[in-house]
Amino acid sequence: MAFVDGRHYFADHKDFVLRVMQKYTRLSNQEVHSKSCDYFARRTVLVPLTDPAVLRNVVPADRASGRSLEDFYDNPVLQELMNGGFLDKDGNKQR
Repeated sequence: MAFVDGRHYFADHKDFVLRVMQKYTRLSNQEVHSKSCDYFARRTVLVPLTDPAVLRNVVPADRASGRSLEDFYDNPVLQELMNGGFLDKDGNKQR
């Protein structure tokens, strides 16, 4: 849940994100930071559901070591938050 909250904070608090980016990159060009922030805010999925098809493409069949792909991710927790009304389908918080 903290990961989802962090993604929402990133998307909703651009001024804070820009200050953090400037501090850790040690660059003073606000235009570069602003463009980077806008780019990632638009392309960041707010609820990070794992797509099993992607894992099947990434993990070779001979390397699975007898374990199912579902052993490596946990979508039901996020699905429960969405089904319970805490998050909508787009990942927006319902308060």
